Amino acid sequence: MRIQYRRTFSQFIDTYLSTYYGQNALVRILGGPTLIVAGGIMLVFSGREEYGWLLRGALILVGGIILVRGLMIMLRPLLNVFLVWLRRDEFLGEENAKTTIELHEDRVTVSDADGDIEMPLENILTVSHRTDGAWIVTNSDNIIYVPREDLLEGDHDKFVEALEIAITPDEEEEH
Repeated sequence: MRIQYRRTFSQFIDTYLSTYYGQNALVRILGGPTLIVAGGIMLVFSGREEYGWLLRGALILVGGIILVRGLMIMLRPLLNVFLVWLRRDEFLGEENAKTTIELHEDRVTVSDADGDIEMPLENILTVSHRTDGAWIVTNSDNIIYVPREDLLEGDHDKFVEALEIAITPDEEEEH
């Protein structure tokens, strides 16, 4: 069983942002702005005349570092997406390059312009369902994206169902 599609930049953005904010979501969403506010407060307090020059200097230094770190956390996803956009042909392949995912009896093969990757079924941890597709999550923390729409060949639902059946351990083998 196989499916075939063309990778797009919008698929990359969706997958990247979902995985980025899916891990430590609260820290990644609130961490940047919280650090920016904390750094700003320290910079405001560094202007108080009653503090000595050493304390004021320390507040400026530490507050500036915290503020910049908060900006880095907050802007990292935008910067990464921009950098991939600049080199999208290199990361996503040529404009008409096709990606093929094949389910075999004992492995999954992913073929694209860069070559073939074979993944034994025992290395697949789970299949994560999403509204616009599915993710095949492997034990090496790789994610293989399986889109639901704009397929050139194959049926997403049948492919994912067959893959889930293939990776589910048989009860007979467990006993």
